Amino acid sequence: MPMSLRLDKELEKKITQISKRLNVNKTEIIRRSLNKYLSEIAEIDKNLSHFIYRKLEKSIPGSAHGRLSINHSSEVLKRIKKNKNKYKK
Repeated sequence: MPMSLRLDKELEKKITQISKRLNVNKTEIIRRSLNKYLSEIAEIDKNLSHFIYRKLEKSIPGSAHGRLSINHSSEVLKRIKKNKNKYKK
């Protein structure tokens, strides 16, 4: 899919230098950079979601607190829905 993109002079200069050094065109440098960046963001988001889930899960009492077995997943989801604005990015 064709796209256009405006870059400042400094960024364009860096891309040009790297493309010459690696002997690939500028489009390939931008494509690789975006793929790397998006992969990193996806990993951060996955870790953040896991962190929020674990934090909420720990706050739910289980049988060690005198209660019978609790479905932690559904309890965590209830708390997320209750506090959904608190965890928005």
